[in-house]
Amino acid sequence: MRQSSNNRGATLIELVVVLAIIAILLGLLLPAISFSRERARRSACENNLHQLGISLTHFVDARKKLPDPVEDGKIGGWAIAILPYMEDTVLADGLSGNPPLDSATTLPLASKRPLIMRCPSAYEGDSTIATIPASHYSAILTRKGFPKLAWKLGELPTDSRIPWVISPEAPFGGPNEVRPHSGGYNVTYGAGPEAGGVSFIGPD
Repeated sequence: MRQSSNNRGATLIELVVVLAIIAILLGLLLPAISFSRERARRSACENNLHQLGISLTHFVDARKKLPDPVEDGKIGGWAIAILPYMEDTVLADGLSGNPPLDSATTLPLASKRPLIMRCPSAYEGDSTIATIPASHYSAILTRKGFPKLAWKLGELPTDSRIPWVISPEAPFGGPNEVRPHSGGYNVTYGAGPEAGGVSFIGPD
């Protein structure tokens, strides 16, 4: 009987040790998985910004100007202007001509934000207008000064609710803003032909 009791005691101790080792391994593994997932999301966001920058570059090369700013209460601006250069002809045709935001014919199309304009770590939901997704990216466009036709594309703060179809041209950096990616965010820089057509991605 005494020998049997000792065996049970040893088994319980071994079980506790195994559980402790598993807990330690999980504690090391879970942060690594979370880091890997965020790295993949950030990489996807970098690729989106790169593709948006390329589309904007093609627009400037073809038109020799930057997209016109959107009018109040209308659909338009850079996000709509570059749609043909993203091979999204259905949206480009349906949202062209600066239609009103409250148009019953354009609202169904306005709800279809292109995947390339979606940051996987940003807020996913309606903007200030029901059924229209929020914009995840903003532009700072230099239409005057030197160099002319210069731009920056970057991530908006996670609390932004600007509709994507009005192409926000707003600052997207600030020390107190909550950003989609921890540790900073990425920006696509570009310039028109008079500056050599420079375009690159880097931290802001």
